[in-house]
Amino acid sequence: MASSSHRLAIDDDQLILNLVVRALGGLDYQPSTATTAEIGLELLEQNTFDLIILDLVMPGMGGMHFLDRLPPDSEPPIIVMSGDSDISRKLETI
Repeated sequence: MASSSHRLAIDDDQLILNLVVRALGGLDYQPSTATTAEIGLELLEQNTFDLIILDLVMPGMGGMHFLDRLPPDSEPPIIVMSGDSDISRKLETI
């Protein structure tokens, strides 16, 4: 049996977090969720993740600030998502 991967989803909207977990539900993975970027950073200090799914716009620390604060030794692939219609903010992320 293949080993499971550990993924982290960060979004301030609990419904979106539930959808992300459900969408990946058929895959062999261990989900972790955080409703703030700060909680996401705390989880990164305690765990190693194979993938991070990150909301770009959140109250308090947003996705861009989260990316700036990632520990140098923690560089898993990151999928950035946003319901924000501001294209310049999305391009800034890239």
